[in-house]
Amino acid sequence: MPQRPDRSSSKNRGLSDQFSAAAATLPTAATRPVVIVVLLAIAAVAQGGLAVTTFGAGAVPGVLAAVIALAEAALATAVLVRHSPGLVLGAAVVGMLGIACFVLVAILSVSGSVATDGWVGPWGIGAAVANSMVVRIAAVVLRRPDAAAGRRG
Repeated sequence: MPQRPDRSSSKNRGLSDQFSAAAATLPTAATRPVVIVVLLAIAAVAQGGLAVTTFGAGAVPGVLAAVIALAEAALATAVLVRHSPGLVLGAAVVGMLGIACFVLVAILSVSGSVATDGWVGPWGIGAAVANSMVVRIAAVVLRRPDAAAGRRG
């Protein structure tokens, strides 16, 4: 029978320790906020659809929706490429801005000063729901212990 290599040697332990340290630095599903990336993509699509439907009604609501859609798409890409607490915080801020724009346009529509074609339709409500989920999930991700360790280090 062939003999097995001695795994208790210091050379083998050193390689094992190096492998464990390298494996610990690899991104995993627990350290990458995949849910935030998916929600940001959904919110970007909803905001983009909202921008397309509202450009005919008025320039300001359409431009607001387009800017937020571009910011969400950029943040989804950035969080996917390089996860950092600052980017997750940025996702929460952009999500809050999306919700604020929805509320602002809803208030202005009651006064009759802004045409709101699309804002109180499926695109607008879908964008508001997706943005609110982005804000909530970002808050959960930022409260995790590994995110707090990343902020300190």
